[in-house]
Amino acid sequence: MLAVRLLAVLAALTLGLAVAGCGSTKPLTRAQLVSHANALCMQVQMKMKHVGTAKTVQGLALIAHKLAGFEQQQLESMKQLKPPGSLAADWKQMIEGAEEVAEYAGSLSTDVQLKKKKAAVEQLKQIGAVEKRIAPVAKRDGFTSCTQLT
Repeated sequence: MLAVRLLAVLAALTLGLAVAGCGSTKPLTRAQLVSHANALCMQVQMKMKHVGTAKTVQGLALIAHKLAGFEQQQLESMKQLKPPGSLAADWKQMIEGAEEVAEYAGSLSTDVQLKKKKAAVEQLKQIGAVEKRIAPVAKRDGFTSCTQLT
């Protein structure tokens, strides 16, 4: 299902970017950030594959709920990272995108549980729009593993 795949790639992107260089007091080099993020994105993609796909409406709600919680936890780490100056604007855009995904995923989970189909579809569209905006930035900056759908 496309929704699950979008959630998986955005989760992978967020984890990869969040953990790379956590706790750094000085800016990471571009190579450090890219290397760590790509390795971590691959790990997250593998974990998301184990979660599987949503076969029911409740399954989609559960996956969205897990993603929302995951996004919130990782945002704190992301905000503490210091990218190199050459990536500062893109980094900010990625963080903002991760914040949006966390919000939309939480709303998606709630909407699915409450059987608000129209609202849930809108949340999926919003998540897709964020993915379309972030993926090219990630790819351009070398976060190639963080742009692949699983």
